Amino acid sequence: MHLVLTQHKIKDDMIVVGGDNLFSEDLAEFGNYCKQKDAPVTGVYDVGDLEQIKKYNAIVIDEKNRITYFEEKPKEPQSTLTGIALYYYPQWVLPLLHQYIEDGNNPDQPGRLVQWLYPRVPFYVWKVPGVWYDVGSIETLEEANRVFSNP
Repeated sequence: MHLVLTQHKIKDDMIVVGGDNLFSEDLAEFGNYCKQKDAPVTGVYDVGDLEQIKKYNAIVIDEKNRITYFEEKPKEPQSTLTGIALYYYPQWVLPLLHQYIEDGNNPDQPGRLVQWLYPRVPFYVWKVPGVWYDVGSIETLEEANRVFSNP
């Protein structure tokens, strides 16, 4: 993200979607929700399993859907709610993305940015409707193929 922001001199609101996401439902409401919040937002999905969540990240939210806790690859997860590679960053947050990189933080894992950012600014979640798959592994890709091939 930082490379694209810098090379293309982007200074506008930004939506980022990971190419290994597969969704069963339309995401149009995500944009509406983000505009309403005018704050960083990540899509979240409840994987429903404390063991499975250890592969991802665990998020705890408050009654306003703000992140109150975030941990990448938790050993002892506090939640089965995971943030997925679906992000909204309003233009006023972009200087913080640059600061994150300038401070020497991990440039390759977008969840690490969420983990760094949520204590600094209000960071909200949007619950992804339907079914979500992270098809970054052959196992989940095969499972998604089975599910989406049988209507």
